[in-house]
Formats: sequence, structure tokens, C-alpha cells
Amino acid sequence: MEQEEQQMPEKKKRKSAFKKTADWAGLLRNFATIIASFISVITLFILIRQNERIYQPDLAWSPEPKLFQVVYRDTRSECDDLRIISSTDSTSGRLALRCMNLGLGAAKDLRIAWSFDPDKLDDTVRINNHTFATGVTYESKVSGLLFENCVTTESLDDGADYCLPFHTEKEPTRIALPLNYIRLWTNLAIQIGTNSTLPGKQRMKIIETLAHDYQDLSCTIRYQDINGQQYRQAHQVQLIPHFLDIRAKTLILGVSLRDKETGQAVPRRYRFSMYEADASFFETDIEL
Repeated sequence: MEQEEQQMPEKKKRKSAFKKTADWAGLLRNFATIIASFISVITLFILIRQNERIYQPDLAWSPEPKLFQVVYRDTRSECDDLRIISSTDSTSGRLALRCMNLGLGAAKDLRIAWSFDPDKLDDTVRINNHTFATGVTYESKVSGLLFENCVTTESLDDGADYCLPFHTEKEPTRIALPLNYIRLWTNLAIQIGTNSTLPGKQRMKIIETLAHDYQDLSCTIRYQDINGQQYRQAHQVQLIPHFLDIRAKTLILGVSLRDKETGQAVPRRYRFSMYEADASFFETDIEL
């Protein structure tokens, strides 16, 4: 009887110890479950962010076309006296930036704003201690270019609803360049190039200064991805004079695009040639 009474507390002790062990084991399991759930949530969050990055848009812009020509008359009083002609379509004066989406996600609500300082190019301009009357005036309030007998207006804001990844798009997204700026700049280049009171080499030098120091056409592009993430890009458009044929009254130019947010680009040298009315010929290199 006494033996049974002695065994009872021992059984209770073993039972109590077993219960404590089971409680600790359950607590550890619960703690491990919480840790595993936390790790799963973090992993899911990382995967979601990686998925968002994978399907981000990545917009790359390029001029289209890269070459164009301007046909002019000696007296530029009408709008048609200075005609911009695309090298790919002789009947079209459309110049644009073509967008290629290199990312896997679509870009939507593209908005582009153009800006430039017309005071550098209209009315009377002084370059290298020489003054040139341009014969045109730019009115900023209406974004209009005034010739003697006509006016051309255009908006400096443009956009597109979306730009799909390049492997799925049927038609490329294009944003038109502001033609009034092109007219302003090329009109001044032609005024300089055809000024017979200056020697040919001096005119070439002035056009080189015009190309290097009198260009400020810039654009700011804003868009968002399908998750509402906002993006911004900034570019500068540069016009590159290649050939002025005074006998044929034609100026051929190139277009390049520089990313303003990636720092100073490495300058490139371009050959500019001018063919005079008397068949004399001049060449120089322009660094942009």
C-alpha cells in the first residue's frame, strides 16, 4: 500500500514534466509557424516587387527621319517659302521622335512638353559680332511663327495614350517635333549662309557657332506603368547642318537626340559643306 502511495507522486511528476515538455514543444511549433509565415510574406513581397520591375516600361527615343531637307525661296514672306521635306517622303514635312518600348510592360498616359527660347532665333540676332535680320517673329502666347504675309501655329504639348512593348506593338508611337522651331533655326542658318556680304569661310564659322551655341530645343516626357508608377525623361534635340546648296536653294540637316539626365555626352564631329552660287565650295567640321 505504501509502495503504491510512493509511486503516485512520481507518476504525477512524470506527467507534469511531460505536459511542460509538450507545452514548450507546442510553443516552439507556434513560434516556428509565425517565423515561416513572416518569411513567406517577405518572399511574396520580394516576388511582387521583382515582378513589377520585370514588367516596367523602358522607353527609348530616336529621331525619325534622321535626315531632312529644307527648300527655300530667296524672299521668305510666305509660309511655303520655307518648306521642310522628309528624306523618306518628299511630300511630307513631318519630323518626329519615334518611341520604342524595350521593357516588358506597357507605358500609358504619355505626355510631352516642348520648350525653347525663341529670342535667340527670331527678329534680329547677333552672332560673332555680326547682326542678322531673320525676317520672322515668334509669338510665344499663341506658339505662332509670323512671316510677313502668314502665320503658322502649333501646340508645344503632345502625347499618346500608350506605348506597348516593341514585340507586341503594331504601329510605333511617334511624337511630332515642333516645326516652328525647325523653321526658326533653319531660316537663320539660311540667312547666314546666303549673306553675300561676308566671305564664305566667315559664314561657315558663324553657322558653326549657330549650331554649337544657339540650340535649346528640349522636351520633358512623363508617363506611368500599369501599376501607376510615374516616370520622367528629358531630352535635347540637336539639328546638324550637313550641306547648304545655294544654287539649288536647299539645306540638308540631320537630327540627333541627347539624354539630358545622363550627363554630358561625348562630342561628335560632323562635316558641313556649302556650295556657292558661283560654284565655289567650302567645308568645315562642326563639333556637337
